[in-house]
Amino acid sequence: MRMTMIQRIEVSITDRCNLNCAYCSHYASLCKDTKDISLQSFIDDIQRLGFITLRGKELGTLGILGGEPFLNKDLLDMCVIAREELPYSRVRITTNGTRLLDLTGQQLGILRRNDIEILISKYLHDTSFYNEIERVLNEYHIIYKYTQGGNITIFSKFCMDETGSQSPVTSHDNCTLCKGTYTCHELRNGYIYPCSQIVRADVLNKHFGTNFKITDKDRISINYSRSEIESFLKDNIPDFCRYCKTKEWNKLIGTYIRSKDVKEEYI
Repeated sequence: MRMTMIQRIEVSITDRCNLNCAYCSHYASLCKDTKDISLQSFIDDIQRLGFITLRGKELGTLGILGGEPFLNKDLLDMCVIAREELPYSRVRITTNGTRLLDLTGQQLGILRRNDIEILISKYLHDTSFYNEIERVLNEYHIIYKYTQGGNITIFSKFCMDETGSQSPVTSHDNCTLCKGTYTCHELRNGYIYPCSQIVRADVLNKHFGTNFKITDKDRISINYSRSEIESFLKDNIPDFCRYCKTKEWNKLIGTYIRSKDVKEEYI
């Protein structure tokens, strides 16, 4: 049986979040005033992704993320588009869960009819809150699971080296985002990036005056063929890896605390 060529592609439809987590790997606490990804931009990217993956036959999972994706007013329309263009792929929303109980029956029905899965990160120490989420999702027969085995989320600091002095090969070999079955390859505005840190380099540059640079080795146009994209993601070592202290990425920080929006949380 032929293996899926691209295991997972993520699309972050907003960089905003409502929890302001310290050590957020997507730097959401720094993106409070950032505009969400537009519906048209999402359509353009997903239509092309559907074309090159044979409507999802050659794509395992499309992950819809944020920030907190339920903050984007077009999320449900995006889910419908994703299912139309990728009928053979898993489509999964990653969420902190805090907006799930605000959904109407009609909205929950859209998620169910389009076979959208929900991946929930537990940040809050409130068992009754998650019990109610489970009750509602079960009532509407929506598939869901939790990150980190259903335990309260433990954060790690994704340490960055703003001098770019790390060995790209060593950093890449120790990276948990570029490699493995749960990849963080991200599609945004017509380009696929090997990992989410590259996409968000400009956030750190804007807020902290860093000088993280992106080169042609750090992304590939969605207009290339599936085989070319798959080869790029599998074999290419991004120049950006020289900024990543991946050997330190497994150091656990702790459970949810509010961000102070300081450079030390990220670098």
